[in-house]
Amino acid sequence: MTVRRPARRAGSRRAGGKVCALIEERGIPTIYGNYDYAIARDLEDCGCAYVDPHDRAIGQLSVDWTLAHTNERSKRLMHELPFDLRFELGGKRVRLVHGSPRKVNEYLFEDKPARTFERIAALADCDVLVFGHTHSRGCTSTAASCSGGLTL
Repeated sequence: MTVRRPARRAGSRRAGGKVCALIEERGIPTIYGNYDYAIARDLEDCGCAYVDPHDRAIGQLSVDWTLAHTNERSKRLMHELPFDLRFELGGKRVRLVHGSPRKVNEYLFEDKPARTFERIAALADCDVLVFGHTHSRGCTSTAASCSGGLTL
């Protein structure tokens, strides 16, 4: 299963509205990210937590360009995307989210206290939680799930 986030790709100068059209035409399972959420609602703030002022300025240019160049059909598609996707794989309940099960733009960096991940695991209602807002890769297991542990 491939999951895409349209606005990030729609915001690139090469993609235009083609990514949303392909997602729609091919029925690709897709969740919204914070950028998609903002663009679909014509918000000028994508909910990104830029630390560096230069990165913030570049990010804002991206949002501004995407707002100006995303067609209404693409915005409607992004507006209708679900917050999460759930499915079973190999006998495990899998949940895909962008930020966290609590919030689309929550950053779950590896340096968060173990208690944070345990609280999330207790409420996630799945065996495997996949999130990507941090753009970091990693795998963490916690014993806080009723089913004997949650893999993040």
